[in-house]
Amino acid sequence: MKRLLGILMMILTINVISFAKDNIVETEREIIPRHIHKMQKMGHHRSDPETVEARTIIETKKLEIRKELLNENPDWEKIEKLNIEMATEEAKLRTKRMKLNFKKECKH
Repeated sequence: MKRLLGILMMILTINVISFAKDNIVETEREIIPRHIHKMQKMGHHRSDPETVEARTIIETKKLEIRKELLNENPDWEKIEKLNIEMATEEAKLRTKRMKLNFKKECKH
């Protein structure tokens, strides 16, 4: 009876520890946005200079759009032009990623 109680206590202790460990990992992941956590897990957090430059251009365009929207009479043609330029940069990045994924799939 004492052995059975001892074994049950050990199992309970192991379950409690594993449950606590899962919760700690879950709370750490919530600090980082899910998409960034997923990207880090997949190894995409190492960006090449071209990608970093394109992201910088995109963020700059977003800031310019926000700045223009703060005006009393925003220039909608300028905003449209910035949106098109931003979309073009995003499309280039997406195409680059597709090429890389295609090359990875062909190697396997």
